[in-house]
Amino acid sequence: MNVETINAALAALMAFVMARSRSLPAHVQPAAFNLADSAAYVNFATNSFRKMVDDGAMPPPRRYGARLVWLRAELDRALALLPLANGGKTWTGAEDEKSGGPAPLDWD
Repeated sequence: MNVETINAALAALMAFVMARSRSLPAHVQPAAFNLADSAAYVNFATNSFRKMVDDGAMPPPRRYGARLVWLRAELDRALALLPLANGGKTWTGAEDEKSGGPAPLDWD
């Protein structure tokens, strides 16, 4: 292969990748995700995410026609409702009054 052939192949590949990429600008975050993106968003494998939906730990999808989507806000809420690994104590997230910065972890 010569350099021109390689450059043409790379250009074709880049065109394909760009056509398949989302059309949202980089600064815009999607409000809803498909199954694979929802699982990735909450940092679980797709099969684990499906089980969590079936078990009620994650919200069911919304439907529009044949398309199923999960809302980002509902995924965030479901994550916040998962049990804590420390036996149920909650983190207050309070700021340190002296420095104005984040306080050390404050457990009830």
